[in-house]
Amino acid sequence: MKDPALSLLTGSLPLFLSWCEAQVRLDLAKHLRFAEHVHQNSRLIIFGAGERGLSLAVLLKHTGYTGEVCFCDNNKDLVGKLCNGFYVYAPHNALRGDDGAAFVLPTPALEHVMREQLLNLGVKPEQILSAPNVWPLEMVAMRRGDFNLEVDA
Repeated sequence: MKDPALSLLTGSLPLFLSWCEAQVRLDLAKHLRFAEHVHQNSRLIIFGAGERGLSLAVLLKHTGYTGEVCFCDNNKDLVGKLCNGFYVYAPHNALRGDDGAAFVLPTPALEHVMREQLLNLGVKPEQILSAPNVWPLEMVAMRRGDFNLEVDA
């Protein structure tokens, strides 16, 4: 079943393009706020050494972040190892009392669970950053072909 709001938008190309432009502006604003917060920290601990976490780590290093980047992960098989050159800690060992450290949550679907785990470990809320979604769900759906835009000629 199609989303009624999306059907309304896709019925008019100018309206749809305006919606897309607004989404891009919102995403850009999220990325800029995130970048500002990131550069205020001397150490970033990315929660999760999976695909999203690795992509974020590489992106941070390639875009000029000069602080330390590492991971924390609940997967005991990864803890204590290097993952693409980044060290992996257990969540309870990742924060070494650094006031300049922040945890980054790269996976929106798991953000609530990860945040709760960190708060239960004594991490301060201001030390937890949510990474903006690099691939909004609409874009993923379009790439997979789940989203069909019909344009009247």
